[in-house]
Amino acid sequence: MDSTPSLAKGAESKVSICTFLGRRAVLKERLAKPYRHPELDARIRAARIRNESKLLMEARRIGVRTPLVYDIDFDAGSMTLEYMEGMTVKDVLNRGTADIEGILSDIGTVVAVLHNNGITHGDLTTSNMIWNGRLTILDFSMGRSDAELEDMGVDMILMERAFESAHASSDGAFETIKDSYIKAKVDGDKVLGKIKEVKGRGRYT
Repeated sequence: MDSTPSLAKGAESKVSICTFLGRRAVLKERLAKPYRHPELDARIRAARIRNESKLLMEARRIGVRTPLVYDIDFDAGSMTLEYMEGMTVKDVLNRGTADIEGILSDIGTVVAVLHNNGITHGDLTTSNMIWNGRLTILDFSMGRSDAELEDMGVDMILMERAFESAHASSDGAFETIKDSYIKAKVDGDKVLGKIKEVKGRGRYT
C-alpha cells in the first residue's frame, strides 16, 4: 500500500491519500507520543483505532453514511478507509451555491439518528462532513457508543460552537439543524433541556 503526502496532520493523527487493492483510499495513522512508554503508547493507539473503526461501522449499519473501513493495523495504530468524493460541508457553506437549508436539515437528521442509537461523534465540525448530494460523516475519533443524555447535549453544544466559529455569517444555520434534529430525535425535548442545563453550568469540554 503506497501513500502520498498527508492531507492533514494534527496532534493526534495523520491522514494521507493512499492506494489499497488498486483503489484510492485514505490512510489514518494515530501518532506515537514520545513522552509515553512505547508499550503503553501502542496499546492506547490500538484502543483508539479500535473504538473509531467500531463507531464508523456501527454508524454505517444504522444508516449514517460513513467511509467503509478497508483495513485495520492495530500494531501500527492505523486504519485504511474508503476515499469519499465531494467537498467538505465547510466549503459548501462558504461558497453558498448549494441547497444550504437542505444540507443543514440533513445534518440535524443524521445527528439525531446517531443519538437515537446511543452514538455521539464528539467533534461535529463542518470539516468532518462531506457533501456530494448526500451527507457523509468523518472522524469518529472522539465518539462513543454508550452515550447518555448529557453526552448528546454536549455533542450539540460543541457543534453549535463550531458553527459560531466557522460560519458566523450564516444566520440561523444552527437553528435549522436543531429544528431538524428535534423532529427526528426520540425525546428531543429532553436533549434540549440538557443543553440548557449544561450551558448553565458553563462547562462542557
